[in-house]
Amino acid sequence: MTEAVLTHSTNYTHVCKNVYDISAWLTQPLSLCLVIKHRSKGRRRKKNTHHTEQDRDSRDKGKGIISEDALHTPSGALAQLHVPHTDAEMKPNTQLLAGMPRVYGHVLFKQSGPQEKLQVIFKLYNLPENYSKSRAIHIHQYGDLSEGCTSTGGHYNPQGVDHPLHPGDFGNFISRNGKIRRSVTSKATLYGGSSVLGRAAVIHEKEDDMGHGGDAGSLLHGNAGARLACCVIGISSSKPWNKSRH
Repeated sequence: MTEAVLTHSTNYTHVCKNVYDISAWLTQPLSLCLVIKHRSKGRRRKKNTHHTEQDRDSRDKGKGIISEDALHTPSGALAQLHVPHTDAEMKPNTQLLAGMPRVYGHVLFKQSGPQEKLQVIFKLYNLPENYSKSRAIHIHQYGDLSEGCTSTGGHYNPQGVDHPLHPGDFGNFISRNGKIRRSVTSKATLYGGSSVLGRAAVIHEKEDDMGHGGDAGSLLHGNAGARLACCVIGISSSKPWNKSRH
């Protein structure tokens, strides 16, 4: 996970470690560099005092810095910087065809640790009250809403498996009085390289055939039809989750 590179000059030794940027959930590299200055013995006492003051100032300003143990163990870093709550605001697809419902609401996530189950709450509104069939909800690959829900891409499928075995295949949900209010657990995660943070949740026009449709589309997306509404899965405080439980 780390790579050390040593370069020597007249006055400095640079020690750089490449680690994964935990704040981006292991998706972007971060370069940590320590600079050690070689000094003469006659000036060592003065310089050490200067650096002690600098170090103290850095500690005061550097809250949230990853510990040395965390740099060498992904689980250690995540234990310090994990984000167990997200709140995604569902909005109608900007590319909706005429006559389709303009669904809105929230999708909330909570995961207390890397080994814990992801808990999900759906609070969706403005569905047709006379519609008795269920509708599919999935996690899609990209948190890109530049072209409405179309630009979210296909199902998020980090393992390259067939539908309905994708981590964000939530299944089907029936609306009651124009609303979907459900709590479920999921095999998706907010941690590590397969985190769903920054991706999109999408509610579809139709029911998911759960891979039993007998065609290629069934194994890709369950033939769930048009995308009615979508949202980007973003980090939040615990307040929206706690409020939704009351």
